[in-house]
Amino acid sequence: MVSEITFSVAIEVLLDKGRITRKEWEDKRSYVIMADDLLSIHKAGESDETLRPWIISEADLMADDWIKL
Repeated sequence: MVSEITFSVAIEVLLDKGRITRKEWEDKRSYVIMADDLLSIHKAGESDETLRPWIISEADLMADDWIKL
């Protein structure tokens, strides 16, 4: 069973060089990491090297369905 976490805990995971995703995203190949001191998102189906800046939405901030990968 996967343990869901809050956004604030998810940020702590990122600061510890971890990866996070959201249950809502369904495809766990999409995830967020810290890359070059920026929050970056890897989208499912893209090359592992393809990272884009992550623009955090209000829904992301309020979500409690974050998952540590």
